[in-house]
Amino acid sequence: MGQRRVSLAKLTPPHLPQVVERTRLYRVLDRARRRPVVWISGPPGAGKTTLVASYLKARRLPVLWYRLDENDADPSSFFHYLSVAAKTLAPRFRKPLPVLTPEYVLGLPTFTRRFFQELSARLPRRCVLVLDNYQEVPSTSGLHHLLPYAAQELPEHMSLIVMSRQDPPAAMVKLEAERAMALVGPEQVVLSKAEAAAIIHLHARRGGDRSAKAFVEGVYRQVGGWAAGIVLTLEHEKRSNVSLPDRVRDAPEAVFQYLAGEVMERLSPEVQDLLLRTSVLPDISVSMAERLTNLSTAGETLASLHRARYFTECRQGRELMYQYHPLFREFLQQRARHTFPATDMSALRKTAAEALVTAGRIEDAVMLLQTANDWNSLAQVILGQAASLIAQGRIQTLETWIRSMPEGVRREIPWLTFWLAMTRVSFTPDEAY
Repeated sequence: MGQRRVSLAKLTPPHLPQVVERTRLYRVLDRARRRPVVWISGPPGAGKTTLVASYLKARRLPVLWYRLDENDADPSSFFHYLSVAAKTLAPRFRKPLPVLTPEYVLGLPTFTRRFFQELSARLPRRCVLVLDNYQEVPSTSGLHHLLPYAAQELPEHMSLIVMSRQDPPAAMVKLEAERAMALVGPEQVVLSKAEAAAIIHLHARRGGDRSAKAFVEGVYRQVGGWAAGIVLTLEHEKRSNVSLPDRVRDAPEAVFQYLAGEVMERLSPEVQDLLLRTSVLPDISVSMAERLTNLSTAGETLASLHRARYFTECRQGRELMYQYHPLFREFLQQRARHTFPATDMSALRKTAAEALVTAGRIEDAVMLLQTANDWNSLAQVILGQAASLIAQGRIQTLETWIRSMPEGVRREIPWLTFWLAMTRVSFTPDEAY
């Protein structure tokens, strides 16, 4: 049950409210998908996720959606969760996909080819593999070197779409040279003036009169085609005639921080508190929001934020999961650190981590406990998961978790030393001994 809950948070595409269909970019993506890989890059808040999700919905394409994070630095974790996603999309296949155990490490390209051959054979025709938030994968990860081999094994009726704040890493540039990858850059992703006008009309419900056109011109002049900036500017100007300060116009993150702060002040204290407390979670279920806030109406508040397009995504699986836009979450976390005392923040993270462990979302719990420096709780989580991580081939993940703890703490818990040795026994037996 735990793995299933994790898969819904990590492997489910966002459920979109009513959005503006960007037919201009849909045609760009249609052409780009003639190549195996499409790489979409753009700044945070440019609307990459909404673009791809709405495109797939408009074209009625089946999708395997994978939202990356720093845990995917371990290729074994990446393959493990792809297997979980494939089982959800193609449950009639009972034979498991290959597991990246240590004996395959020296032949990773061969393993990758074989894995994607078997994966492609199971997925529906015309299926699109989406890798969202690719910038979260550390630059040192071996995953960058494996994706070109994966792309070579995709059949003609399938494609891979990667979304990132950055350009492709050097290891993947050869795909472009081989004409196996199409690039969709920031200059294409930004909203045209007509698209910005459509979004403004959708949010503000303004008509087509002269004053509305002047309003569109003013908003576009302030933040250009930056989707997040347009939405926040609209919220800012609903109750204020104050223009955006010149000092923050040139930096998207600064614009977001300024506008989000202005808009935040207009929310009720109860909603503000909910936003700050739940920002410690990467994905928020209604039950977790209720536990962190002691509000029985937490689910209704999250649903209303999503309906209002207030930088809150919704993912529908066995239970509703909400996720804040990365820029918005960064803003909320910064505000929470300044609002709550350090002891309260530590207690909040610990409570959230306990809820995550109960829900089977172990990776998220580990990251929270590391942030909170709660080493005793982290040790208990690691010891509870070590055997299953070894069985899944996720040796690097286990080693990284153990080494993240202070050496003095590790030495006080002999079982941690044992499992650390187990992660090295296939690679450096003398060190493991």
